Amino acid sequence: MNTSAILAVNSLDRYSKGTGRMAPSLDGVALVAQFNGVGQACNDFTIQSAGALIYGYINKIQVAQTQIQYNIPTVVPNRNDLFYFEFESNFYQITIPFGYYTPEELAAVLESEIRVAIPVQGGSVNPLLAVFTVQYEALTGFIFKTNNGRDFGFLDIDQFIQFETANDISKILRAYRLLGMDLSNTGGGNVEQQSSNTPVFLYTPYIDIISQTLTKYQKVKDTNSSPQKQSDIIARIYLAGTGNPQIISGDINSFPLGSRPFTVVQDMNYCKTMRWSKDEAVNSLDFQLKDQYGELIFQSDPENVDIYYTEFQMTLLCIEEQD
Repeated sequence: MNTSAILAVNSLDRYSKGTGRMAPSLDGVALVAQFNGVGQACNDFTIQSAGALIYGYINKIQVAQTQIQYNIPTVVPNRNDLFYFEFESNFYQITIPFGYYTPEELAAVLESEIRVAIPVQGGSVNPLLAVFTVQYEALTGFIFKTNNGRDFGFLDIDQFIQFETANDISKILRAYRLLGMDLSNTGGGNVEQQSSNTPVFLYTPYIDIISQTLTKYQKVKDTNSSPQKQSDIIARIYLAGTGNPQIISGDINSFPLGSRPFTVVQDMNYCKTMRWSKDEAVNSLDFQLKDQYGELIFQSDPENVDIYYTEFQMTLLCIEEQD
């Protein structure tokens, strides 16, 4: 007869104990460490316990349900915050301030940044202050417009490759994805540029949760269709599927996913099943969280005033086989 036990996992349990003045009275409690932002990164960590997390004659472990609190900003530092534009045959660079944005908020910031980027010409007043605008319309996307007949366009890869490394080129292309721009928006000869593609505010459409410990007894290894061929995936959380994402701040009908933090719960219709050894207890669990680009998801510097940590909870079914 087979029986199962629940191993409930919380990413916040990576904080093994408190630190600071209150630590002695809160030994083994994560609240102080969470408050101080001290401890392992949310995208790469190990959960350990003084004893076994669970033990028994376990021969299978299944992922039954996962909940994730998505907290990756719309504009991520050094990942999708850089782009170039062309104005009257001159090239200019823009770095978008990181953080969460609604479409209207991002349009306002882009308008301000572009106006500032153009040097003063013909006097003390920047000629773009009154004539350059960035707007967002639901059916059109972003609209970049000069109202004085001057040429404006985005740079194509052959143009900005002379300035940037491969990593920066990736940042630029991801910024273009955010704005809905592609090759048709490059070059001069136009006073207006509109999003050719749908702007994508969600930095990654899914998050892969990876664990080498839980998959070490698998004979068939996980993989995916990307060039990185990531293995040891125990769950792929789709952020815009049937999991009913819940916006924490704002109205889901007004703000696209990625404009604010949100929570999504995913029940596994087809449980991920991992082989386990009946002779071994589960003593520790390691996890990595990666985005669609195969990179560890963004986590802000703990010293930053704004803390962006994506957390998750997971229900594991540990199936015990008795002879």
